[in-house]
Amino acid sequence: MPYAYTIDSDRDAVLVRVEGVHGDSEALVLVRELVSDVKYHRGMRVLVDFTGLTQNNVSSSGLREVVAVLKPAPDSRRAFLVGNLTDFGISRMYQAFCELNGFHSPEIFRTRKEAVDFLNEGFPPEKKIP
Repeated sequence: MPYAYTIDSDRDAVLVRVEGVHGDSEALVLVRELVSDVKYHRGMRVLVDFTGLTQNNVSSSGLREVVAVLKPAPDSRRAFLVGNLTDFGISRMYQAFCELNGFHSPEIFRTRKEAVDFLNEGFPPEKKIP
């Protein structure tokens, strides 16, 4: 499977790992599955780890569809973890589509520690993502 996610209801967080070749169809299957999960809500903290990608084929139209399906809450805190400039650029395009549609955009990080620190900021120890 090119992706996996875990919802930690106790921490109000979602951890997503994307691997291998990832395109529009895979991205849409992932977000549709996530938003239909009864444990998910739009305000959860989300960490999406793209460092396992070998090829990112998500197009601008695919990103627009992902934003339309996810509809992130204005106060949601989301972090994208990227391992190369291509994934950074595609993540920046996603940020732009979020902002154009009035949704809060994710922050982009190169290390897991930075991403997790950002997501944990202001949360009590029992709610922190390990």
